[in-house]
Parts: sequence; structure tokens; C-alpha cells
Amino acid sequence: MFRTAARTASNGTLASSFSQAQRLHMLSMPSQRLFLNPAMRFANVSCKSTFSTTVRRPQELQKAINSAATAPTPIAAVRPAFWERLGPLTQFFRWYSKSNTQRPYLTQFLSSLAIFCTGDLAAQYFGGEEYDYKRTLRVLAISAGSSIIIFKWFLFIARNFNYSNKLLTLITKVGVNQIVYAPVFGTYYFTLQGILSGDSADQVWERVKVAMPRSVISSWMFWPPITATTFALVPPMYHAVLLACVTTGWQAYLSWLNRKSDKEPAQLKPISL
Repeated sequence: MFRTAARTASNGTLASSFSQAQRLHMLSMPSQRLFLNPAMRFANVSCKSTFSTTVRRPQELQKAINSAATAPTPIAAVRPAFWERLGPLTQFFRWYSKSNTQRPYLTQFLSSLAIFCTGDLAAQYFGGEEYDYKRTLRVLAISAGSSIIIFKWFLFIARNFNYSNKLLTLITKVGVNQIVYAPVFGTYYFTLQGILSGDSADQVWERVKVAMPRSVISSWMFWPPITATTFALVPPMYHAVLLACVTTGWQAYLSWLNRKSDKEPAQLKPISL
């Protein structure tokens, strides 16, 4: 009886050991062999699923972290400036600024010709006179001789007289421009007009003496607000094109004033500054 029990226990132990050894052997077999046994498919899939889940979780977590790190940060919408919302004019400003950056001298030269010519045409048109092409040619010659100098002058103003106090900077720039540029350019403009018209030295002096002081006084009323607004509110890239547009009207006035001093000197008596 005891022998039978001992034999049974021994057989059970051997069976258990064999079962464990068989299980370990089957787990060590390649996956393709395990799938040959239908009974082991579920066990293999379960093991593979458990292993994959264990491995994938850190990968998915790292992927989520990387995705969050590389995601673009939302930027609050910024309303464009006024001069960037003018449609075709904005495109023109950008084109002009780009051209002025790449070919500054050529751009300024051609712009000056267009501005002076437009101003003279406007003055002749609104003056109700018959068109005089020689007058336009004189204006173009004056423009050709002064365009680069004027461009250099405004660059000089922009690069200098910059102080920590913005109001002082603005007042200084406007003041220097009015004190130096206005009388010098007025004298140049009316002198060359007289020379190109064939006037004598006395006639040229009379023209300058009559027209130039009035142009300087008018420039003090016309240019300071425009120059101050330009330097204070308009970005530097748009200074040239804005002043160019305003200058068209100013050149029309100078052309009209020159014509008045030529034809009707009695109506424009010399005045002293």
C-alpha cells in the first residue's frame, strides 16, 4: 500500500516535472513552430500581445511627447498696419521699397523725373495755359541734376540727429531740413529755371529774389507737418515713396510760382525773410 502510494507520488512528481519541462521547451520554440500547434496559438498571441503592449507603451508615450513638443504654438492674430491694408497701393509700396533697396540710385533718379514732370504738367493744366513742352524739359533737367543729391540728403537726415528723446529727434530733423534744404533747393530751382530759359544774370537774380523767399515761407507751412508725421508714424521703408507722392504737389506749386514770377513780376513783389 505504501509502495503504491509512493509510486503514485513519484509518478505525479515526474509528470509535473515533465509538464513544466515541456512547457518551458514549447515557450523556447520559434514562433513559427508554436503556430503549428492550434492549442498554442492563443497562448502565443496572448504572450505576444502582452509583450507588445509592454514595449509599445513607452514608445507611444515618447511619440506623444515629441508630437506635443514639435506642435506649432498658436500665435495671436496681429492686425496689419494701415499702409499694409491698402490693396494695390500696398503692393506698389512693397515693389517700390524693394526696388529702392536693390537699385537705389536708378530708382530715385527715375522717381524724381516722374515727380517733377507730373508736377509741371499739373501746374500747366490747372493754370489754364497752352502746354509748353520746353518748360517740361527744363523741369526734367533740374530733376536730373538734383535727384541723387536730394536722396543723399534725406539719408543723411535719417541717419543723424537721433537722440534718446523722440520729440527732440523729431524737432531737430524737421528744423534742419527746413533751415538747410528749403532755401538751398529753392535757390537752385529758380536759378536753373532762369538760366535754362535764357535769362540774363540780372533777370535770373530778379527771378530768385521774387520767387525763392515765397517758396521758403510756403515750405515752412507745408513741409513740417508732413515730415514730422512721416518720421513719427511711417516705417522707414515707406519714407521715400510717401514723400515722393507728396512732392508731386509741391513741385506743381513751384512750377506755378516760377511761371508767375516770369510772366507777372508785379504781382509777386520781392519780400525779405
